[in-house]
Amino acid sequence: MDINKYTFRKVIWRVSVAHMIGWALAGIVAMVFLNYEELYLTYPISAWMKPTDDPIYKWGTLLTLIRGVTVGLFLYPLRRAFFEEKYGYWKLIAIMWGFSVWSTYGPGWGSFDGLLFLKIPASLQLKSYPEAIIHTFVFAGILNLLNRFEHKKWINISAIILMAILLLMGIVGALGYA
Repeated sequence: MDINKYTFRKVIWRVSVAHMIGWALAGIVAMVFLNYEELYLTYPISAWMKPTDDPIYKWGTLLTLIRGVTVGLFLYPLRRAFFEEKYGYWKLIAIMWGFSVWSTYGPGWGSFDGLLFLKIPASLQLKSYPEAIIHTFVFAGILNLLNRFEHKKWINISAIILMAILLLMGIVGALGYA
């Protein structure tokens, strides 16, 4: 392993960027094509989820940065398995899907336990799967690009620009509700 390729700082940065871009894209798809605005107002989903006009959603981009850093902290010790081994990104996708969506600690919406134990109909719970699938694949794909083509300036510049745009959108949105 090239000791400088996957430094702590680089892993945190790349994971944060990939996570934020993935969630932004998945969130846009969910809001536009999956009609989350209406879904979140539908009982029993409304008992779980805040409506999409709640101010917390305006802070979402900034909060996603915190989550991205946290995911980076968890992935850092496993960087060889995911970033260097054969099929490493497929392993990352499987682990993310397994622990984040399917096998949560408790009956989360759309999880295996959620499908069994929640009163929310499975048909409503499964509506969140496209968002999770999009995020997982976009996250792993962007992370793969950032790691594989780190020597390409346009990749790094694009990541910085996208991150800046997302952070500025989050700040503007959050201040609009302050």
